[in-house]
Amino acid sequence: MPELRHRKCPNFFQKLHADNGVAVLTEKNVVSIEKNGESNNIICSDETRYEADMVIVGVGIHVNKELAEKAGLTIENGILVNEKSQTSDENIYAIGDCTFHHNPHYNRYIRLESVQNAVNQAKIAAAAVIGKDCAYDVLPWFWSDQYDVKLQMVGLSQGYDEVLVRKEADKENCFSVWYFKGDTLLAVDAVNNAKAYVYGTKFIKGGEKLDKSKLSDPMAEFKPANLIAQ
Repeated sequence: MPELRHRKCPNFFQKLHADNGVAVLTEKNVVSIEKNGESNNIICSDETRYEADMVIVGVGIHVNKELAEKAGLTIENGILVNEKSQTSDENIYAIGDCTFHHNPHYNRYIRLESVQNAVNQAKIAAAAVIGKDCAYDVLPWFWSDQYDVKLQMVGLSQGYDEVLVRKEADKENCFSVWYFKGDTLLAVDAVNNAKAYVYGTKFIKGGEKLDKSKLSDPMAEFKPANLIAQ
């Protein structure tokens, strides 16, 4: 899942974890791990130490492109594929995190680490193999359940120049963050707000121009007919 984009989201989730007894520590560089009986001592560069029963290391991924390179396929930030998930060799298809593919909604090539993207590309590739007319045309989306809070994200926010936050007046812990480039809606982060996620998906796909004053007003009726600029 992409990094949480606007400061309101990380602040909200950091507080959520703190309220549930979990400390989220950032800007920490681990320099060593020492065994201490049945537990571990985690030592950081700022000389802070933490005791841990279990250590989970997540350091990102390395694209497995070696086989593709040996096959002579074109590599650009991953295995380059067309709208049919077809590589530079028309007899070879690739899907998933390793692919560098064109997204028509943003008119640029991306490499997307997402289960749903892999599923969507698999469907396109399967259809192309059996000769169906098909093309990748999917709006990226992501989700995460944390305690009793649901985060739903749709779209890619890179390049935004304006952010609007809408807090639903009649609901607790229910808000959405809307990312714009000019008048174009790029992405939405929705916290406990499935309606914002659904509307955001609809607006991004349709390219509608939104009334930003109503969108950010918690008292304005939250429905498409009221939010689309006249």
